[in-house]
Amino acid sequence: MMANHGVNREQGVYGRAEAGRRQVDFLLISGDLFHRQPLKRELKEVNYLFSQIPDVKVALVAGNHDHMQPKCYYLDFEWAENVYFFKEEEVTGIDFPAENVTIYGMSYWHKKLPKRCYDNLDGINPNRINILLAHGGDDNHIPYSANQVLAQGIDYIAGGHLHTGRQLVEDRAIIAGPLEPTESKEVGPHGYWIGEITKQ
Repeated sequence: MMANHGVNREQGVYGRAEAGRRQVDFLLISGDLFHRQPLKRELKEVNYLFSQIPDVKVALVAGNHDHMQPKCYYLDFEWAENVYFFKEEEVTGIDFPAENVTIYGMSYWHKKLPKRCYDNLDGINPNRINILLAHGGDDNHIPYSANQVLAQGIDYIAGGHLHTGRQLVEDRAIIAGPLEPTESKEVGPHGYWIGEITKQ
């Protein structure tokens, strides 16, 4: 299981290679894969990179920087078979029966979203490993309490949006931060998180 926040061309090559080399089941991207609306050629390029690790399931949402728009290329883009893109504006789940996993997520359709979208998640099966791709965490971008989300039956929160990586709840709610700085003010360590998630 890998989680990161944001991939540019160089990062995509590195992240794809690491995910394939480590033979992870899932690569989790919690929004802002791009720092702006992606061009169609950029989607094709990153999709090609994902297609090169066919045994890794890539789950991703659009964040506030690359949010959905009525004429954006995300709308009708055909992803590789191993890529699962949550384009809906409300939280939905995708089941992966072979791994006994359900991943929940939603995409931004606006630059700001002050609504608490993760407070009332429905239909969570306690017998499955439940993961939430949670882009947000401040007053203008889906504020949420990690402990409240976990109490609903989510086993792991793969957090995005905030550019300083941190653990909100040790080993259970992590904001990975960007793989590398997106602006000069972002100093300190950068990278991805990798781990194993079980019901225990």
